[in-house]
Amino acid sequence: MTLETNYFTDPMGNVMNLEFEEDLIRKEIFRIPPYFEEFYELKDLHYVCTVFCGDRYFRLRIFDLQWIEIEYRGLGDSYIAEEDLVWSRFLSSFRVLLTPKESTICLDPYFHLFWEKKIVYDQEMEFVDPCSKTFKFKFDVKPNATTIFHGPIGKMFKYYNLKDEVYLHMNYVSLNVFLYMLFSVEGIEIAYTTNVASCSGTANNVADVVDEETNNSLIKCLSAYDVGASSLV
Repeated sequence: MTLETNYFTDPMGNVMNLEFEEDLIRKEIFRIPPYFEEFYELKDLHYVCTVFCGDRYFRLRIFDLQWIEIEYRGLGDSYIAEEDLVWSRFLSSFRVLLTPKESTICLDPYFHLFWEKKIVYDQEMEFVDPCSKTFKFKFDVKPNATTIFHGPIGKMFKYYNLKDEVYLHMNYVSLNVFLYMLFSVEGIEIAYTTNVASCSGTANNVADVVDEETNNSLIKCLSAYDVGASSLV
């Protein structure tokens, strides 16, 4: 992040100029000025969720402690389409450690509290990998708002020929659809099929983009799927 003035824009297009101070930014902290609370009429505690978009530019959204979004001030309609706003990256990315004997996947209450209006509860949840392999999970929400997914975790391990525990990286991208990637505990992404290049990128032959002596197993060409599944864009 860059010191001095940074720009934060809300869904109505209002822009707040906030100063990043060197002594605070080292601790990953920045100061919210009094006019911020006055402008949004925040009388109680609120969550301020931000996404860094590069070059001192952030997008922000504000929620009360029940995760109900505030009404933003503005003279006209939002410059962001409603669906673009709904499918932003806020609280859409999760990482879960899976073992071969696991029977469920558990997400903390924030997933349900934030996305409950964009979930079809009588329909299975689809988990889609970079090669479009899909596993379907049934799910239910507990009284404490924890979401529990029940499905073919064992079949998933067998399909990918996995013997040890892995990290499941999940991104909620559409109605009842998660894109996911699998990584070893050391952080190495698995090979989803024997034809990795066709799933992971546009190159027809990985050798076309690297030297022959290079370890091809460490090469990954980013696809549209990778970009869509990333929480960093």
